[in-house]
Amino acid sequence: MSADKAYSGNPCHDAIAKVGATPYIMFRENTTGKVGGLFKKMFHFFQFKRDEFLAHYHRRSNVETTVSMVKSKFGDAVRSKTEVAAKNEVLAKVLCHNICCLISAMYELKIVPILAEQTLTPAIWRARILGGPLTRKERYSYADDSRISLGTRQGKTPQQFKLWPRK
Repeated sequence: MSADKAYSGNPCHDAIAKVGATPYIMFRENTTGKVGGLFKKMFHFFQFKRDEFLAHYHRRSNVETTVSMVKSKFGDAVRSKTEVAAKNEVLAKVLCHNICCLISAMYELKIVPILAEQTLTPAIWRARILGGPLTRKERYSYADDSRISLGTRQGKTPQQFKLWPRK
């Protein structure tokens, strides 16, 4: 459990330890560790293994940054009235935040996602994007493509199977 200097004291350390967690609470500048108990052990851990202590403590800043980002994007109010709806609203905000992070990382790192439909031929992509009809050859190559299971649905052969209604 991480907390800032305001919670640095023996009662907080003992309360955290009572529930089975390890307190990684930053110590005030005038702390000596003379209080004893778990507070003293954690203070000495902080003094002698500072890097390891700070690695645990700085998880807190990652959480605070994420919460700040979610609040700045989607607002800090939860408008739902019931507890279940409020949890769902918060989870939806976190999901949207994660999607935003993925999209920005995709552009920043120039990552091209590979989607299932990218196994289609370029002709199919053109037809889907431009909305135009496929040539006879393109239709047959699409229907015969082993990566796409059109099969013989409802008794139709691949030649009879239409990808979308034509005008």
